[in-house]
Amino acid sequence: MPRVIRALVVDDEPLARVNLRALLAHQASWSLVGEAGSGPEACLEIERLRPDVVFLDVRMPGQSGLAVAKLLNHTEPRPLVVFATAFEEHAVEAFEVEAADYLIKPFDRERFLVTVHRLERRLRRQTGSGTERPPTVDAKEATESTSTLAVKSVGRVRLVKVSDIYWLAAAGNYVRLYLADACYLHRATLTSLERELDSGSFLRIHRSTMIHRDQVAELRTAVSGRYQVVLLDGTELEISQRFKQRVFSALMPSESG
Repeated sequence: MPRVIRALVVDDEPLARVNLRALLAHQASWSLVGEAGSGPEACLEIERLRPDVVFLDVRMPGQSGLAVAKLLNHTEPRPLVVFATAFEEHAVEAFEVEAADYLIKPFDRERFLVTVHRLERRLRRQTGSGTERPPTVDAKEATESTSTLAVKSVGRVRLVKVSDIYWLAAAGNYVRLYLADACYLHRATLTSLERELDSGSFLRIHRSTMIHRDQVAELRTAVSGRYQVVLLDGTELEISQRFKQRVFSALMPSESG
């Protein structure tokens, strides 16, 4: 991993840039090397500054963040892209252009730290192995075996070990597969994967979320009174009322009565 991770913040809203600037200021191994307020300006700054990570808004004047991310396919070395946007509906498109993460505004410091740690692991792995960054892909098929999922990218098929999946999130007709240092977009529904995957290893906690039981660190009651699962990497996920009893029965059998 680079000694200092160089970040560029791109957002047409000054307040959004201020918020990210403040969050990054608390990360000792990170340096904010520049800011931009539009798509064209972002392209110029990426070419000039060569950041390791770009925090990128989706809807901006001149050129969208998605368009900027597509252009980065021709940039060497290609920075990791994190979309930070108020619009959840662009998540599928974001992961199709190989986004490392997708932050929904407003996000808090805890959610931001999950992203930071994920990026650090990914950069550390890249630098340590000398291999190409694993792409985020549009996956369309699953193997018959539940030990691996075959995810298709342009010109390749990547076999993802089911045991390496930390958690899964529904995204329309897709499912996002979260691993330690990558996120893959899989062409399937969460319900269909729930039937395929081992129920002893995976647990549905929400209409749109499923977790690997071995990744659970704790159960927590949020300020709002809702329950949360906290994973070993710090990810916090809400348990819906519909699945609460099932989750507590599975994770805390002695408390189910």
